[in-house]
Amino acid sequence: AAAKAATSPPTPAAPPVVLDREKLKAEREAREQQRVRDAAQRQQDAQQREEQLKRDKVNEGNKLDAEMTAWAKTPDGQAYKDIKVLLSTMHSVTWSDCTWKELPLSELMSGAGCVKKNYRKAILLCHPDKQKEASPEQQVRADRIFQALNEAFKISGE
Repeated sequence: AAAKAATSPPTPAAPPVVLDREKLKAEREAREQQRVRDAAQRQQDAQQREEQLKRDKVNEGNKLDAEMTAWAKTPDGQAYKDIKVLLSTMHSVTWSDCTWKELPLSELMSGAGCVKKNYRKAILLCHPDKQKEASPEQQVRADRIFQALNEAFKISGE
């Protein structure tokens, strides 16, 4: 009796699932269209953020122009100040959480390679590529400091 129970007739196989080709095609196309709409929306959002950042940078640049020009250029506004002066006063124009420490002018006068060493440190600190995620004000400040230091260093011939 136990052997007969073990060899009971096989249960009939489930009927094959019939897939509706048109329905599957419509679902796939709907998913693809949604993916395209999502990608277009992400692109549009990114473009709007970039345009807003540009507007903010222009506004910050206008606000900071007088301060940065007074720091970087001679009183007549025609030439950049000496690299040593810029490095020794850079702490006065950096952003609030900047790691640049005040650098005495006497320290810059002490050694031959001292100016070049501190110039390189300053350039690394305010390089525009390192400011991508910073606020618009910080980006503008860093960019203006970077430009002024580069121009003054070229002029100095150190």
